[in-house]
Amino acid sequence: MNFEFKPGKSSTERWGMRMGEEIWKPVPTKYGFGYEASSLGRVRSKFRILKGICSKSTNWYVNVSLKSPEGKHINYRAHRIVAFAFGIIDEADIVNHIDGVKWNNAISNLEKSNHSHNHKHAFAMGLNPRQKGEVNGRSKLTLEQAKQVVLQYADGVSAVSISKQFGISASQVSAIALGKRWSELDGLRASLNIRRRNHALKQKGK
Repeated sequence: MNFEFKPGKSSTERWGMRMGEEIWKPVPTKYGFGYEASSLGRVRSKFRILKGICSKSTNWYVNVSLKSPEGKHINYRAHRIVAFAFGIIDEADIVNHIDGVKWNNAISNLEKSNHSHNHKHAFAMGLNPRQKGEVNGRSKLTLEQAKQVVLQYADGVSAVSISKQFGISASQVSAIALGKRWSELDGLRASLNIRRRNHALKQKGK
């Protein structure tokens, strides 16, 4: 399916906001109870503004820790939480930072995207001279194969077994499955994490 980007109103215009105004929206409860995300890209609990972590280890994205309905603290990309709260994306969608600044999570800087557009946008802005994924000529996997690695790993297939199937090392399998490589699949990984938690809740309720 082709993905078209059509001109339209900015996020601030769409929400009827004045420049610099901050609007708060509830974060979907599947991520935790009592959280809100703001139009300026911040996330808060009932008690305080959450302090995000932004470093080389997070690939310069802002990570925030939310307490799940099961009581576990889970790290999420702040831009995805903001995008979910304001209805910019659904679970499996990808978010693009319009200005290329990964820690600018204001809704005016976030847009629904796809893998192809994200690559082209990053390359056009000089953010991705070393192209990732299957557009990298040295990549051993296609996007579809990388998806299968994530899905099979989530289904409990061993890293060794997957590595033999796709001709890569077990450590590479783990890196892909855990999000250290192929960041294009962050949406899929997030969806699988939610599915696993929902399944665990159902099993607990039996």
